[in-house]
Amino acid sequence: RGRWLWRPASQYRTSDDDDADDGDDDGSCLQGSVPKHVYYAPASWHACQDGLLLDEKARQRAANSALVDTDTARLVPVVRIPKFFSIEDIALIHEAARVIKPLASMERHGETARVPGPWDTTYLHTNGLFIEHYSAMYTRLLQTVAEVDASTPGWGVLQAAMEKNKLPIRVRTMEYHEVTPGGTIADVEHYDGGSLITMDVMLADPDKDFEGGKFQTLEDEDTGRLEQHKFQQGDAMVFLSHKNHCVSQVTAGRRNVLVFEVWQGEERTCPHRCCKRWGPCTMCLK
Repeated sequence: RGRWLWRPASQYRTSDDDDADDGDDDGSCLQGSVPKHVYYAPASWHACQDGLLLDEKARQRAANSALVDTDTARLVPVVRIPKFFSIEDIALIHEAARVIKPLASMERHGETARVPGPWDTTYLHTNGLFIEHYSAMYTRLLQTVAEVDASTPGWGVLQAAMEKNKLPIRVRTMEYHEVTPGGTIADVEHYDGGSLITMDVMLADPDKDFEGGKFQTLEDEDTGRLEQHKFQQGDAMVFLSHKNHCVSQVTAGRRNVLVFEVWQGEERTCPHRCCKRWGPCTMCLK
């Protein structure tokens, strides 16, 4: 007890509340027993709160100071977890995307921000919908990110960030990507700016569902050497968010991927990948 705490979707709890938990930390939540609006998160993510006493600009500077620079992130290998998702898990994510997509349209200054095209993104965290209906899966994703970071040599970025600035870790975005022919991340220096760790899970079968769409990381900036990673259906790729990565063009079929990022900022429920760490977001639901 104490490592993973019940966390209501509307409010983080402190480690002092652990004695009031309704369940034991036996992993049973991962089999779907977590009630709606509740999931497990690492106890240290709750306890680190002192940095929140700073004003918003100071918190922003503090969070930015803990980000891993791209040169350092480039040296840290990607962690691949083969068959992380079962076929049933993948079906659950497809179902979630189907349900949430019609509700996750967004407006900014009166104009719809969703743009149809070869790379379409549904923000599953919108309005807390995924947490509400699929909390056991949400728990599993959180747990995996935390455990990879804690157990992989050369990582430990989440604990290091919290020790440096006393700010808690939160989920920034959870995205369902649908990529059709022409879709690509061509910029080899692309990275997930502002986040600490990213996890991608392949939902499609590269041998049947699409062609192209190879996940690659920039390993040597001077020579431009790219490493192409084996990324089969159900596999998870966990990497430092500031590690340069790209995706070759999809030439046929449909490539579906789940993307999950954590950062030091509020847990966002706005229907996009928010860049505002604290305070109200300018995006609003229709």
